[in-house]
Amino acid sequence: MTTATDAPRLAPGVGITGFGQGFVMPSLIRVLLSEVPVSVAGAGSGVFTTTRQLSLAVGVAAFGSRALPART
Repeated sequence: MTTATDAPRLAPGVGITGFGQGFVMPSLIRVLLSEVPVSVAGAGSGVFTTTRQLSLAVGVAAFGSRALPART
């Protein structure tokens, strides 16, 4: 298979994942940051955003290492 034939096969799953994140993330952010005191709200938000970005980067790296064939 080539990249051109894989893209249409991946599109529905990527679309559903993005749609689901749109519903889940606002509630998750509200729940996680509701316990952070107002005096450190900026730090709590920064830690949450950094953790989210790091998790996404690790997920993309893991998926990419499994999805793409090894080049020798």
